[in-house]
Amino acid sequence: MQETHPENFEHMEAHVSGLFDRVREKTFAETKQASSQSFNIKPRRIRRSVVNWAAAAIIFLSLGFGAYLYITGSPGLGILPPVAHNLKEITPGTNKAVLILASGRKIMLDEAADGQLAQEAGIRITKTKEGLVYEVHSKNTKGAAVEYNTIETPRGGQYKVILPDGSIVWLNAASSLRYPLHFAAAERRVELAGEAYFAVKSIVSNLSGVKQPFIVGLSGQQVKVLGTQFNINAYADEVVIKTTLVEGKVNVSLTRPGNQINKEVVLKPGEQSTLMGNNISVAAVDVEEAIAWKDGLIVLNNVDLATIIRQIERWYNVKFELPADFAFHKTLSGELQRDLKLSDLLRSLEINTGLHFIISSERRIMITK
Repeated sequence: MQETHPENFEHMEAHVSGLFDRVREKTFAETKQASSQSFNIKPRRIRRSVVNWAAAAIIFLSLGFGAYLYITGSPGLGILPPVAHNLKEITPGTNKAVLILASGRKIMLDEAADGQLAQEAGIRITKTKEGLVYEVHSKNTKGAAVEYNTIETPRGGQYKVILPDGSIVWLNAASSLRYPLHFAAAERRVELAGEAYFAVKSIVSNLSGVKQPFIVGLSGQQVKVLGTQFNINAYADEVVIKTTLVEGKVNVSLTRPGNQINKEVVLKPGEQSTLMGNNISVAAVDVEEAIAWKDGLIVLNNVDLATIIRQIERWYNVKFELPADFAFHKTLSGELQRDLKLSDLLRSLEINTGLHFIISSERRIMITK
């Protein structure tokens, strides 16, 4: 498409209007075969030339004309009025967390200045622009009691941690990670609640000469790896625990009290285990959907509205209020940016579902049809 340089606002408006019409024609042609049971928020990047062109138009319209988002899956709905809200704009989550030291001291990481925060058991703990970094300052810890730190992200928070062994962990909102300041010689074990993405460093034990396993303990499950990248979604308000492997190999086990192994499966890259009760299954999945949150996206693939609502509640620190007789059985697919203002995100949902969202007091959102 030939670049256009509007000379004034009238020319710009006419140019964007024409661009919007062309995007609509292109996108409707792409999606006219879509199921009536699924709406697209924003098309996935399948055909780069067409979709990138459409995305550019969406961004331009959003910045210049009040965040109007383009309808891709349900052309009959049209553009709805703005989301109703009575308070100041609710912004997305940010990098914030609480670090709980072995002494019990708590440090609000989003309020602390960059630099050294503490030194415990021969470990220097530093806050940097990259996140929280643990560095071994002294290895003379023989005979010392094992000390633990815990990092907790609130609703509306996320944080990156570089552990003493060099492994990197990205914590999603409303999550916690407990880990020792010094890992044992036989294994490296941490405990997770919520969601995290792990990039585990492969380490060979100085004592045995074999690779030292890295184990993530969860409620009723553990994940054992040697050096790999994977995502775990283990929120208490989700029905299942999902472990998604990006690269390497992991063993996912059901555990009994005392971390005794009950049942074990092995994941290959591109596979996801799902734990529900005492049943664990494995399936090939779209890895991007599971790890998109780490890269600032919400990726949806035929996802029900209730699941989307829980994601929004955690990331924006809000609470949805649904009528007692509320029912919405259709699913949604596409992408949403995690840096959108809440009102813009809700507008995209309104346009694609026909529902209406009202932001009321105390960060509560009412849903009406």
